[in-house]
Amino acid sequence: MSLDVLMDEFADRLSRFDRIISPQSMYVAAFVSFLSAGLARTGLLIDHKRFVEEVLASGLPSPVRAEALHGPLHQLSSEIISKVYEVISRRAAIELVEGRASLKHVIEVLLRELGHISYVVLYDCLSIIEMLAMASSMRSKGYDVAFPSTCFINPLGLTRFMTRQARVERGTMRDVLEILVSSLGAQAGKLIPEVDRLVHGHGHDIDEFLAHMDIERVILACEEHARRGPTLVASDHGYDIIHTPGGLYIHHGPLVKQQGRQIVLNLSRIAPFMLVFRRQRR
Repeated sequence: MSLDVLMDEFADRLSRFDRIISPQSMYVAAFVSFLSAGLARTGLLIDHKRFVEEVLASGLPSPVRAEALHGPLHQLSSEIISKVYEVISRRAAIELVEGRASLKHVIEVLLRELGHISYVVLYDCLSIIEMLAMASSMRSKGYDVAFPSTCFINPLGLTRFMTRQARVERGTMRDVLEILVSSLGAQAGKLIPEVDRLVHGHGHDIDEFLAHMDIERVILACEEHARRGPTLVASDHGYDIIHTPGGLYIHHGPLVKQQGRQIVLNLSRIAPFMLVFRRQRR
């Protein structure tokens, strides 16, 4: 299955738990399912099994906890990770030629695929994990969510790879937002920097990162626009989760080689898109 189809299945699966968990718990469930799948993939689960199961996942209701650690959510996470790695493992030069790393090309594809867009919400450092938690929560609130088949490839995992493609010298994320809004014919847009600030401020400790992540606030930034019209959610890059002998931490951008350090989840080099719109009444 393609990445967009897998993401759709994950969001649909997680949204079914909306009656027994809050949006914040949905986020924790998504985070735990991806982290445990990444650890299993890299052979590091035994080193962090207690931390994941007894610390991070301890507050989840039993059915959700089971799905995130061993069940369908865990399996879907593993499949999504495999698909992501398949996409980003190609050489950067090939991606540039194909256009996935070209903002201009991606916009052209979005125009063909999505049609009318009223608003754009551009997040700094929104990973697939946060996007799926958002999608699950929005579906439970009565919105429809669609994942375009295209995504933005960021070989550096850094904001500057996207901002350098803006049409102005020393471009910023606000410049990129303006390009997206004008090119897609949207009415307006908004830049949300919270996740990037959390990664840099609390990414050294995953416990602390999750404690400070107010996913409902992140979701509200999208919902404020989606209630008025079709809204595109975009990002410049995601983040990685790194294993060290001292524990796990969150990072994005090139990783300096250091003994004992290993990438558990490499999500910084890809930024999918998501369209959120009000569900049609029947």
